[in-house]
Amino acid sequence: MFLLRHCLIFTAIANCRSSSSIRFDPVVEMEVVLWEHEVRPSELITYRTPIIAPRNDGGLIAISEVHSNNSDQTQFLTLAHSKDGEQWFTDNRLVFTNSSHSTHGVNLGQIMNNKEDGTVILFCSRFDQVSNMSATYLIRSHDNGKTWDDPIDLSDVGDEQMPVFTPGPGQAVKIEQNAVCEGRIVSCGHSVVDDDAVVCIYSNDNGITWKAGAKLPAIPYKEKKYVGDFDPGSNQAVELNDGTIFFTITNKLQYHSHSRILAQSTDCGQSINLESVCIKNILPDPASIAGMVYLNDYNLLLHSNALNGREDINMFLNWSYDNGATWSSHDRVQVWPGASGASCLTAIPGRPNYVGLLYEKGDLDRYDAVSFALINLQPRWEDV
Repeated sequence: MFLLRHCLIFTAIANCRSSSSIRFDPVVEMEVVLWEHEVRPSELITYRTPIIAPRNDGGLIAISEVHSNNSDQTQFLTLAHSKDGEQWFTDNRLVFTNSSHSTHGVNLGQIMNNKEDGTVILFCSRFDQVSNMSATYLIRSHDNGKTWDDPIDLSDVGDEQMPVFTPGPGQAVKIEQNAVCEGRIVSCGHSVVDDDAVVCIYSNDNGITWKAGAKLPAIPYKEKKYVGDFDPGSNQAVELNDGTIFFTITNKLQYHSHSRILAQSTDCGQSINLESVCIKNILPDPASIAGMVYLNDYNLLLHSNALNGREDINMFLNWSYDNGATWSSHDRVQVWPGASGASCLTAIPGRPNYVGLLYEKGDLDRYDAVSFALINLQPRWEDV
């Protein structure tokens, strides 16, 4: 009788929820500055282009570029670690196993935890001023970011069509929802070597070998671009619950409007469906780096960016209930009204109702600091 009564209770709850829908009221529960600009004698140190991802031990790892005197050239990379998203510990810098390789000039980048082999993988690019050449690298850590292997030039382990590009910035994709290519690693980013384009590469053997994948070129192709031309830039991709890869892309030259470009791939990153490419005016953007994460537990797509068409201000979290098909001005929350720049979103291991937002933040300048916001999604059920 006891089991029967409880079965009836659970059935009643299930029936009740079948006529309800889940909604969210996100709130920033806490925020902590991980890195703050430093004024030194004859030098200004700033932190830029932060990325973040879960570690294989259930914690989080964050990485940022370090710049000197507002130079576009990265001096080195710095790291921070957290077990729960609340307490953070910063390292001085990322150090490769082989000291002959330097992080000077390295641009971030994507990061991901590979559950299959327990490694953390970092993708980045580097411009060598001596040779005047660029290269894209993969770097592995076998101890959740404490030490790092020597960088691998992806042109040495890729096919003949392997592009040179700056990955992301953000997180790489590990395919889990598409049985055809389950386990594939997909890294997408922005190439300017041949001509501006969104490009992807993919690996079916845990990152040992790589193939060239999707490409979405700027238009007009291999010609000078002007304001109003189609010029897709930095991007973040996520896998949806149906195996589709969904992109948010910087609209560098304000094609049609000062808003985000969205696109999809239905073949695991081998191509981008041209008919899926669209401009979302409801996501205004000053051509900055946006973040995105997909929560399979709720089939919820979350998007972060400086929600302003012309200025780097007004960091917002937006969310979509239908895999990015529609967005609403009601489904958003302001994280910071002031100067805001590049952002990266992440799930929090063991805390399904939370996401983490790492972003450039300041009162007057986006490079004043890099801050981490722990956001409680506050799910609730409502009748339909």
